[in-house]
Amino acid sequence: MLLRRILAGWDMPAAWLACGLLIAGLASPTKADTTFVSGTIHFNTTWTPAGNPYVIIGGTRVDTGVVLTILPGVSARLNPGVNLRIDGGLYAVGAPGDSIIFAPASGGTWGTLSFTASSIDSACCLEYCRIEKAGGGIIFEQSSPLIRFCEIRDGGTVVVQTGSAPRVLFSTISGIQSASGGGTLCGGAFRLDAGSAPELRGNVITGNSVFVWGYNNSASGGGICVYTDSAVIVENTLSNNSADAANRAGFGGAIAVHDCSPLIACNTVSNNSSGAGAAIYVGGDASPVITCNTIVGNTTGAVHMWYSPPNASLVFTLNNVYDNHNFLQSIFEVYSGLGSAPLAMENNWWGTTDPGQIDLLVYDFWDDPSLREIDFIPFSSGTNTPPANSMVVILPNGGEEWYYDEIQKIRWNPFCLTGDVKIEYSVDSGSTWLIIAESARNCGIYAWKVPFIKSMGCRVRVSASTGGTPADESDSNFAICPTADLCRCNCPKQGDINGDGVIDVFDVIDAIGIAFSGGTDPWDPACPTTRGDVDNNGVTDVFDVIYLIATAFSGGPGPVDPCI
Repeated sequence: MLLRRILAGWDMPAAWLACGLLIAGLASPTKADTTFVSGTIHFNTTWTPAGNPYVIIGGTRVDTGVVLTILPGVSARLNPGVNLRIDGGLYAVGAPGDSIIFAPASGGTWGTLSFTASSIDSACCLEYCRIEKAGGGIIFEQSSPLIRFCEIRDGGTVVVQTGSAPRVLFSTISGIQSASGGGTLCGGAFRLDAGSAPELRGNVITGNSVFVWGYNNSASGGGICVYTDSAVIVENTLSNNSADAANRAGFGGAIAVHDCSPLIACNTVSNNSSGAGAAIYVGGDASPVITCNTIVGNTTGAVHMWYSPPNASLVFTLNNVYDNHNFLQSIFEVYSGLGSAPLAMENNWWGTTDPGQIDLLVYDFWDDPSLREIDFIPFSSGTNTPPANSMVVILPNGGEEWYYDEIQKIRWNPFCLTGDVKIEYSVDSGSTWLIIAESARNCGIYAWKVPFIKSMGCRVRVSASTGGTPADESDSNFAICPTADLCRCNCPKQGDINGDGVIDVFDVIDAIGIAFSGGTDPWDPACPTTRGDVDNNGVTDVFDVIYLIATAFSGGPGPVDPCI
């Protein structure tokens, strides 16, 4: 075929000049029938359907501070191995029935779509886009684009790196196959790295896989691999995903959680498979919140937990879990994993109201004493449904002990509203409230630095930032204390030497005996000081006696709480 002229009606030198401009990243005039692109786009540029197809013949970069706008109906075709790197903005917003297409220019796959640390979050938006056969996947490098109503298929893993917080909403991710010749591999459709904060909401994640060849290897997370506490995975459908290895060491056909505590809520998880470890795998120092999910019809069990430290505590409640089958323990829905601390898995629907039958569905301490015990009572008497138009605080919800200067995660179910939320705390059992965040993103998780207070009557409240409803608070009190010992402190008041609850003449007599006659000052090792050492100078002496006389007979200062 004859080489097409880039611009109809131009002579050859002009055509070559135009081609040179296009290779520098500029769009062609409207008469072009092919637009060739390569190199760096230095200026704000718009691609329109009149320039179709846009053939990206070499590595292309949107420069820092520059925005590439792509209109509905544009078809971008990339040569094999070619990367599209966004250092500025990519505003590609299609329309229903008029998508923007990123696909190979010929057979095979193209390279990577990457959003770098210098990309402009507010100008990085993909809607109604079809991204096909990006062999290197989509990479978020300390960036936070919005991807919504898109189709991502038959390419490489979507990787969310540390410092990134993209939102992937109401999209379809399918046909991604991640494979390795050896070692450990996690993540078919998504890999969410430690220190990232992605939101995956309302997506269909289907037909993805992770596989490792060879023995003494492992694969996990055919749908989603999670290494970050701040992941929000809600209202997705995960189906027909798989994780496997040649030695069948595959775990978490749908989701694998490693050493982190994400929120996994209101998802439908069905027909996923793995070599040995269920639809959802929880391993290491992991304390995820798994709530309001329907986990049904998976071929290798529902949930598989592995060794975890004593302080790791799974929150697993209000789920529907039934008709999942594990090839190792064919009737078991849940495998509790090694450890000693019991696991509470209450208020779930197991497909039956017979506690004896439910007991047969969990493989725990009572089947193997090396495993953790699962407490599944109380259980639901029928299918659980997500609460509609209501806020639900998950953590802290009563009974927790949080300590000064810790970073703790406040968690709530985020499916109740679309706007921001207000987060507050109380130290007097909910009588008054203090602001934590006036307007926080409704993503179901908020990292809170615990303040310098001590109270056994703490609660957290989360509400709509506008209007105040819906709202919910902790069901009962939790504690904030300096240390674990002081959190559990039941020490008598300082000066109350005989521990009767008042400072009186009997305590004065005891103090005199301690100070001048070698008496014993009572001391509980869990308490910070002895009862008679009122001034905390390390000894009960004449000054403490004077203090107690003033308190008992002259209306002096009252008792001191040693736990503060």
